[in-house]
Formats: sequence, C-alpha cells, structure tokens
Amino acid sequence: MLPLLPIGGDQKRPVEHIEGEGRKKPTLVHGLLHKVDWIRLMKHINGPDPNHSDIRKPETHAVHFVASVPNSQGTQHKITLELRKDLLYPYLQLVLRNGEGELCVETDVIPPDSLNVENLFNFMEFDEDKDENSKCLVEPTKGRGDAVLTVFGVIADSMGLGGMSVEDGAMFTHNSPFVKAGNMTKTLALLRGFGYYEARGFISIHLINGVDKYELPKAKRMDLTWTHALTTTPIKDLYTTILNFHSVVAQEPIPEFTQRLYSPQNCKECAERAKDVIDEMNLIFRRCFGDNSYQELSMRELANKINIQFETGDEAPDPCYNTLFYKFMHQVWQLRIPREYGDFYAYPGQDLTKAFWKSGDESSFMACVKNPVAGEKPILEWRLLRTDITVTFTSFEGIRFSE
Repeated sequence: MLPLLPIGGDQKRPVEHIEGEGRKKPTLVHGLLHKVDWIRLMKHINGPDPNHSDIRKPETHAVHFVASVPNSQGTQHKITLELRKDLLYPYLQLVLRNGEGELCVETDVIPPDSLNVENLFNFMEFDEDKDENSKCLVEPTKGRGDAVLTVFGVIADSMGLGGMSVEDGAMFTHNSPFVKAGNMTKTLALLRGFGYYEARGFISIHLINGVDKYELPKAKRMDLTWTHALTTTPIKDLYTTILNFHSVVAQEPIPEFTQRLYSPQNCKECAERAKDVIDEMNLIFRRCFGDNSYQELSMRELANKINIQFETGDEAPDPCYNTLFYKFMHQVWQLRIPREYGDFYAYPGQDLTKAFWKSGDESSFMACVKNPVAGEKPILEWRLLRTDITVTFTSFEGIRFSE
C-alpha cells in the first residue's frame, strides 16, 4: 500500500483564500477523496429540481476538482475533473478534461446503480466533414488510465453506488505488440490470460446479471480456466480440449449460469468453429513454417513467436496472421449466449462492470492477476479501494468531508 500523503490536518478546516493581483482567486478546499460527502454535493449540484436543467446557465450546476493519485515512482497523477448536471437527462455527469480544457472522458452518475464510464481510451469524433476516427486520450502504458479508473472507483463507492461500468472498446494503437486479436482485452487474454479491465476488477455484465454476487469468484475462475485452456493447449489438441471442456466444468461446484455457458452443446459448437479456424491456419502457417511444426505450439506461443519475429526481424510478419488470431478470439474463445429469435449475446462482450464488496468501512474488488507459478492460469485477488488519494476543490459551496 502506498503511503498516505499528508493533507494538513482537520478535514473541516477553514477554506483557503488566495489573493493575487488585486483580486481573489478561486477558493481551494483540500481533503481525502473517499471522505467527500458526495450525496450532499450531488444534491447541491442538482438544485431544487433534479429533473430540470437551465441550458443557459450550465456553470451554476458544476463543481471542479483535481484528484492526486500517488504512484510507485513517488510522483502523482493529477486528474482534473468536473461534476456537473446533465443538460438533457435527469442525472449527473463526471467528466475529465485534458491540459487544454478539452473534454476527454465522460461518465454518467446514475444512483443507486452505477457510474458508467464512456470513452476512457478512445473518444469517437462524429463530424460530417471528417472520417469517424478515434484518438487515444489516456495512454494505458503510462499508468494514467489506471489512475483515472481508480479515481472513478473511489468516487462511485463513496457515492454509495453498487458499482461502475465501462464499455470495452479500447484498441492497441501502436505497433507493439504486433499480434492484435481485436480489442485490447482479447489481445491481452491471448497473450497473458486476462484483459486490462479484468486486472482492475471489471467482469462481464452478463456474469453480473446471471450469477449471485457471492458466487462470482467461482464463475470467474472457470472463465480464466477456459481462457487458459484455449490459449496454452497445443494447436493439434485444441479441438479435443474444447470438445471435452464441459467435463472440467462438471468437476467444479459452479453456478448454473456457468454450467449452461460451458454446456456440452456449447463446447461442441466452439470445437467445430475452432476446427474451421485451424483449417484456415493450416493453409497459411504450413507455407510459412515449411512443415506442421507450428501445430506443436499453443496459440499463445505462436503469437509470442510472431511478436519476437516482429521485434527482432528485418521484415514485418504477414498481416494475415492477425486475421487468424482475430477469428480465433472472436469465433472460438468468445462464447455465445442464445437469445430470442435465434440471435445471441457475445460473452464476455463489451459491457463490463466492477462490483464492490463492503466489509465495515473498507471496500474491495476482485482483480485478475498473474499467477506466481510460471505457466499456470491467472488467479483472483481481493484488493482494497485506495484511501490515499487527495482531492482539491476550487469552490467551497456544498463541499463537506466526513470524519
């Protein structure tokens, strides 16, 4: 646990007035993020009529603040945020702005259920005069994405919300790794066994809706077992492994939702889709390798081999490799939940939720982490929400901190 930063005494101390150049600058109020009385603050922002906003005076329904998140390098991530009243819908928005004041990330605060995060890494630009492009707003490799999600999680829990949700649409936008199996989650599931959001406590909304909260760890462990089996089994044995995966499920006391998810019928259908993908792979990799030696490798080993070739070789690997990995993760690893009229839900899908578990004054979440035993499937770890994040408000009205 990182050391708690000193904040200078009593949380209810007088506000700090800063003078300069003959005029009074905005009042600053300091405290711990998880101690903010968000319920009182939300009532203040909503005003007398929470179902109505005056679009001509949006500034009267907003509070600005900066959250400081300590990191392991001894520095801090500064996250500039604004809690405001939505001008179209009867709920609040928590938005993040960049150094130029431009909108970066939007969230919808919808009590008592969730804080919905929009566009964490990619913000879609809709303009008739431009292509529909995305731009990276929060670079995950620099730790800022983690800091932003951490701040949102603490705020959501302090607001008394049951969890927070995110739409998993993030993509790797750079060349490394070369192998990309679709979005960031599918690529990382292939390469290490779990995604970026899973490492931060997010799981499929279908799992949240289908399983009792206290059964979630059992169900999630089986999902990790499935990912591990599909990505570490030699390609020549994949069909049989997938076909018989339901027998692994039968050995574990797991929720009914998970039993149906990995039923003999679903496993058979996945095995047949895997056979089609492998047949297509044979046409390409047999030519590249000159023989069938690649079939002794797992999908993960094959992806790592290609990544190393890209990093050290003079020529880039064949782009069609990614098409095969994409098909494997979308058509085989990603399961299908039947719905009405013959359609299906993709599992785990893009809608992810982070649930909080309460124990006294502490709140925790369930994160996927690397297994300390090399080669074994990832494990689940309970992690406490941070209590060392400080916050500075630039207005005092409506701001209170608990003891």
